[in-house]
Amino acid sequence: AAQAAGSVRRAIFFSSQLVVRVGYTPKDDLDVNPPNAYGESKAHGEKTVREMASNSMEWVIVRPTTIWGPWFGVKYQGLYRNIRRQRYVHPAGRKIKKVWGYVGNSVFHLDRLAYVDASKVHGKTIYMADYDPTDLLEYAQIIGECWGGKKVRQVPIAVLKALALTGDAMKLVGKNFPMTSYRLGNMLGQMDLSIEPLREICGPQPYTLRESAQATVDWMKAHEDFDRN
Repeated sequence: AAQAAGSVRRAIFFSSQLVVRVGYTPKDDLDVNPPNAYGESKAHGEKTVREMASNSMEWVIVRPTTIWGPWFGVKYQGLYRNIRRQRYVHPAGRKIKKVWGYVGNSVFHLDRLAYVDASKVHGKTIYMADYDPTDLLEYAQIIGECWGGKKVRQVPIAVLKALALTGDAMKLVGKNFPMTSYRLGNMLGQMDLSIEPLREICGPQPYTLRESAQATVDWMKAHEDFDRN
């Protein structure tokens, strides 16, 4: 469609970090290892872009990680909800780094990618997130402060593993439980992605982690039905 229009100077194609499973280190942009059908579909999309776009227009592929903030869906609100209700517990002694992005910063990144000199973006594949990895405990504590001083408890990893096994058993009989082995694995999973190319292209981003968290809490407070689901 972009080619047929004849007026598209630059296109930004959205892929996903899930073209590469967490824990896998790709050799280059073409080395993909998706963990599920969604990631596989994105990998096929990237292949199509590279084959068809060629030099008919300026193009760049972006791979967003988890993007959070105002207007995010219920699926991504879980951390904020659980901290507000003081249900979130952090593995004691564990330093967990996440490569996530605040939506306000992501909009800024997209604006820069659309207008910087073509030599900086054409034909490239770039991960999109906040530049510096997010320390999960620090992030949780900031969210708690934004909720008015909610404390984040830390518990031994052995306790969390026991709770996860309990959740697995309850899931088998159709019952919900806040912790399962899958959720614990997601919590503990370390992300090793380079966001430096994005930093070099876009320059300083506008929002700090604390500003981002406060804006998100304010948005959730303004939507009365957010906590009913």
